[in-house]
Amino acid sequence: MRKVSQANFFPRLARRRGIEGIPIVSFALGHKGELAKSSGHEIMNDAALEAIRNGASYPHIPEPLNEKSITFKLSISYILSGP
Repeated sequence: MRKVSQANFFPRLARRRGIEGIPIVSFALGHKGELAKSSGHEIMNDAALEAIRNGASYPHIPEPLNEKSITFKLSISYILSGP
């Protein structure tokens, strides 16, 4: 979450149009910490996914978990604080 928060940005087009939202994006990380897949559309979803991509690199999945990937659902707030 920290890496995604640091890479997050409010899309200019959304800011100009006064669009706010809290998209919930789903993505999977591979066993080496790579972004395996993502889902989403629309302005806010695309910005959230971009933050996830820009937040890389992510840690490897610990061997004891014996998983090839782990899927996450993450909500990211895009709220305008004023005019």
